[in-house]
Amino acid sequence: MSHGNRPAHHVPAGGSAIREPLQQLQKAELVAVDGKKGRKLTREGIALLNRTAAEVVKELKVQPQEAPS
Repeated sequence: MSHGNRPAHHVPAGGSAIREPLQQLQKAELVAVDGKKGRKLTREGIALLNRTAAEVVKELKVQPQEAPS
């Protein structure tokens, strides 16, 4: 059975590939540590995501739709 370009086995991400961006978000006060639960978005982080999502939706509405082929 062929799986196309699927990798032959699971490869875990390097620890710093996840940890460092989260630390940067913490420094910017967009993410906060929530005790033993881990990290969660702050009000500022949620507001930034909402503004960004609204901009994307607005941009998609402005662009003309491509005709299906």
